[in-house]
Amino acid sequence: MGEKNIIILSAEASFARRVALGALVRRPVKPLLQMIPGMFIFDFLKRNHEIKRYSKFYMPPRRLALEAALAILYEDDRGAVHSKIEHQARAWLESLTLHSDDANDALAAMITLMADHYLKLLGAEGDEYIDLVKGAYKGRDAYESFVEELLSLEGRFIRTISDGLEASDIFRQRLLEEQSQVEEQRIKETEAIFVA
Repeated sequence: MGEKNIIILSAEASFARRVALGALVRRPVKPLLQMIPGMFIFDFLKRNHEIKRYSKFYMPPRRLALEAALAILYEDDRGAVHSKIEHQARAWLESLTLHSDDANDALAAMITLMADHYLKLLGAEGDEYIDLVKGAYKGRDAYESFVEELLSLEGRFIRTISDGLEASDIFRQRLLEEQSQVEEQRIKETEAIFVA
């Protein structure tokens, strides 16, 4: 199981990088900055900063979901595990000052779905993430159904955060750009896993 945990977390971290970079690339570049010698260093630093910033938001729910999947796998009571996860999710949202009942409910539903997904992956055979997904879902339709449900829950979570924030339009726009990039990357990932 230890190797599969690493495979799953590595795949999620890689996905977070693709989303952060995809959202960053979509933002318009100031032409003047491209003409300054050495700007590639600042561009490199900015990319690293964006990846770290997005990963700090993206990865904790996935880690909670993997912890839940492992606890359920090792025969802990499913209800107790979900209660613990809801408490940890609430604490995480509070640490980001993003807590609301709606956001907590949306996050808990998302983590529950991901925990079920990870349980399937942990039970599948394979040495790579693609092999685990193919083994767990047996076909594209089943996996696409999971992805659609996940996208719906992720979108709901982002909307509850965005609606509950008294933040700038720029921050809200960034959340929406990143969510759009998540959708795009999930479609690309599905295509890559289930190549015709």
